[in-house]
Amino acid sequence: MAPTSSASSDYQRRQHDPGFLDWFVAREGVLLYSSGALPQHTPRPARVREEQCEGLDMWMQRADGDFRTAQLLIVAADPPLGPICFDAQACVEKLLKALM
Repeated sequence: MAPTSSASSDYQRRQHDPGFLDWFVAREGVLLYSSGALPQHTPRPARVREEQCEGLDMWMQRADGDFRTAQLLIVAADPPLGPICFDAQACVEKLLKALM
């Protein structure tokens, strides 16, 4: 099945953004099958000097959502500690991904 044009444009855009898995796949991935519709490999630069794009914003927005969820849960009359810890950990993980 050939990728849709939006999937093609998403991949082409995200392969240059270190905030997305597409960036890593374009450099380290192994092509198994190709429809020929997309360039499948971006040359690996000696050093990563690409500009941060939408990947950073995406990770920051997701981290903010996890943080707000944890805040809402912690003020409950009987706060559920497991989900609060889960959301707090998820928030920190996403902030670390944004930092990388």
